[in-house]
Amino acid sequence: MSENSSPTPPPPPSPAGAQAYTAPLNAPTEPPAPAEHAPHAPAGAQETVASRNVVATVALAVAALGFLFAVIPGAFILGWILLPIAFVLAIVSLCLKGRKKTLGIVALILSIVGTIVGVIVFFVTAANAFTEAFDDDVVAAPTQEAAANDEPDPASTASAQEDPAPAAAEELAVVETAFGRQDYDQTSWWYVAVLENPNADHVFPSSPLTIEAIGSDGTILDSATSYTTILAGRIAVAGTFFDVGQAEIASLEVRGPGATAAISSPAAETGAFTLESLSAVNDGYSTSVSGTISGTFETEQELITVVVIARNPDGAVLGAEQTYVDRLPAGGGKVQFEVTFLNPLPEGTKYEAYATF
Repeated sequence: MSENSSPTPPPPPSPAGAQAYTAPLNAPTEPPAPAEHAPHAPAGAQETVASRNVVATVALAVAALGFLFAVIPGAFILGWILLPIAFVLAIVSLCLKGRKKTLGIVALILSIVGTIVGVIVFFVTAANAFTEAFDDDVVAAPTQEAAANDEPDPASTASAQEDPAPAAAEELAVVETAFGRQDYDQTSWWYVAVLENPNADHVFPSSPLTIEAIGSDGTILDSATSYTTILAGRIAVAGTFFDVGQAEIASLEVRGPGATAAISSPAAETGAFTLESLSAVNDGYSTSVSGTISGTFETEQELITVVVIARNPDGAVLGAEQTYVDRLPAGGGKVQFEVTFLNPLPEGTKYEAYATF
């Protein structure tokens, strides 16, 4: 050390309590930028919003209601309205992004299964109603033990002798059937069936009558069903078969309600139709037959069906046509009707008319 060099003064002391900071090796020359802190959403809020699927919940509720109504007889229409709506809502819920799909899938499956079950229930109900209308009720005979235990009550026996039970109804009888090709269309066939209700005090309300066209080999070529209230006496059902094609009708089969479908209705209280003043006009191209109808009903009747049958002098049926009377007044008021045969009928043709409602 030279004489002229002065000693280096010591560094000033650090403030009391302060710790010295030693920069690490290779430390950056510039201080790092302060981190930006974004505000955070409350924990679980984002997950809850993303998983909520209101459309799926609504679809499931609508599907459940639709399924319930679809299996209740008499409420089919509500089920058939709600189930398609649930199906569409379920599809929409499955297309939403960021939403849970579980309820949507359940709603979709429930709407499809509900539709299938509803259709099955509808056809089963319809089949049962059809069977009950045509089949006779079967009453089981009492067993010997039950007969021995059921002793007659003298009071009820005396009452039964004073007020005898009404007689059981008899079956409908098919009086006559006839059919033939239409002159204006050889693939169409007219048909008519005359039936008789032999029960003076029983009627068949809103009963199905089915007329089947049968081929020579027993094949059913076509059929037609109408619903009518059959009063005591004779009625006629007429119409046209359009689906026979080039086949030939050999006979007609008439299917109607059984005797158990009849209900008690005293003739004096039921009422009856009167058809009279039949007259025919032939213009060389067609034949029009007119007449009047009246009734002995206590209330006004609506939509009366009138069938007119044309016969040759020997009694063979030449054809049959039908028309409708919109309103028949109560108390014997008369209404005029007219039917038209689309071919000129020969001189001497006889006409007869029947009415039903």
